[in-house]
Amino acid sequence: MKQKKILVVDDEIEILRFIEKALLKYNYFVKVTNEPLEVENILKIINFDLILLDLKMPGMDGLKLLEIIKENYPKIEVIIMTANATIETALECLRKGAIEYLIKPFEIAELLATIEKTLGVIELKSQLISFKELDKLKDEFISTVSHELRTPLTAISGAIEILYERENMEDEKRSGLRRQMDKDMHKLLSIIGRQTKKMKELVGNLLDFAKMEAGFTELKKDNIQIENIIKEVIEEVKPLADAKKIEITQDINSENINCDYEYMKQVITNLISNSIKYTQENGRVSIYVGKVGDEIRFIVEDSGFGIVNENLGKVFEKFYRVDQSLTRESGGFGLGLSICQKIIELHGGKIWAESDGLGKGSKFIFTLPI
Repeated sequence: MKQKKILVVDDEIEILRFIEKALLKYNYFVKVTNEPLEVENILKIINFDLILLDLKMPGMDGLKLLEIIKENYPKIEVIIMTANATIETALECLRKGAIEYLIKPFEIAELLATIEKTLGVIELKSQLISFKELDKLKDEFISTVSHELRTPLTAISGAIEILYERENMEDEKRSGLRRQMDKDMHKLLSIIGRQTKKMKELVGNLLDFAKMEAGFTELKKDNIQIENIIKEVIEEVKPLADAKKIEITQDINSENINCDYEYMKQVITNLISNSIKYTQENGRVSIYVGKVGDEIRFIVEDSGFGIVNENLGKVFEKFYRVDQSLTRESGGFGLGLSICQKIIELHGGKIWAESDGLGKGSKFIFTLPI
């Protein structure tokens, strides 16, 4: 473990010797001075973790020195020592940045306990800063990856569209072996097209998530009838449902809501397509929308695999995926429901999941204020 460095500033030599002897015994690096005017020069040379500072000293008042330390070396924590303890002075010291307060005379045990507690707080602060920096780096990474991937993917997608157009225009002029080669080429282009579309969706999710995490999302709200969004989504996901012979039913009784059309469509598409993905063949997905009090309640219910109770709260966590085997088949980063949650919260609503357990289907519910 790294040796902690402590500076002790007091005009009384006896106190300095007493503290120095005690701290050296417990393997701290200790430097002492009875000259408050020397402190700034000392701090330029050595990086201290903690300063024990007397409040009343000739030459410079402890409060003034505290202000100088916190202004120029904000990461160094300061414990004030004083024999003239009042509530007012204690509050003033804390307001100016001191982390703790020791009343003279004090025992060695009290001194050590205060120092250990303070160093523990310093360590926690350091860890919090590290986590924040890591989170920032993660957001920057996601944003960079999204931007860097989107450009070549757009180019690939455009090139594929041109090839499709040329193939359709020249199809009648081709025959025999060339026609068979063109069929093979068409299959390959279809595969490339599907995979490119999937990659574009993944990149879109990454970019949306990074923007929402950074707080850069702007809603373009309008007076929208949610039935129109659902109708459009069902048309788009119908091939996916038909492939698994899944019946989609709906019961919609809603008024218009004030929302961002594209973001709301993204939420509804994600919830319905998820239900289809996690429902066995010949299953059912039902959509209910209606007014409950001063809210619109939206429910997607399926007869699928269900969710164990302990995972109900986890499904909205970023990068969390309930069934790894299914997500490996369909792809994804596990960001879909996290993005849904952020979109609904941006609209002032709530979203949650319900299930009676494995094999008993799931419900995904969100509410929006009218």
